[in-house]
Amino acid sequence: VMDELKIPGEEIFLNFGGEYEIFFTVDRELWDTVEKGMKQKGYMVTQIGEVWEGDNLLIKNNEEVKIDKYGYEHFTRG
Repeated sequence: VMDELKIPGEEIFLNFGGEYEIFFTVDRELWDTVEKGMKQKGYMVTQIGEVWEGDNLLIKNNEEVKIDKYGYEHFTRG
């Protein structure tokens, strides 16, 4: 899709509706419990970052890139 539509991968996985299958947040104190439970069920999970207040940033090639707030709203009626 990225190549055919010439859309950067970051735009797809950060702004389209399917990211809930890939990304999720877990309270830091619960990470070990969640990771163990997911592995027991046969799911692989990887911690890739953290959530904080402030600008939305992506680290790409060791540089901070500000992310526009497009997002995807699952519960709006359109």
